[in-house]
Amino acid sequence: MKLKDLERLRLALERKTETEIDEFKKEWEREREIERRHFDQRKRQLEEDTYMFNLQKERLLKAEEDRNRLDIDSSKLKQDRDKMLIDL
Repeated sequence: MKLKDLERLRLALERKTETEIDEFKKEWEREREIERRHFDQRKRQLEEDTYMFNLQKERLLKAEEDRNRLDIDSSKLKQDRDKMLIDL
């Protein structure tokens, strides 16, 4: 092979290597972007789940408070009824 042929071969290999590196870089960046989007999606889902959990927790606590209040009121009413029955 002549020196000129070797030089052409070297340049072709350099271009091919640069092209392969560029393609690899683009693919890597695309995969990172996909991962970032999936991460963001999972993060939003977690935030929504946490919000819904806390909302349900608040509703449950409110329902328990209401039930306890009703139990107390019911007990008072039973005591009043029992007093009235004794007084009769």
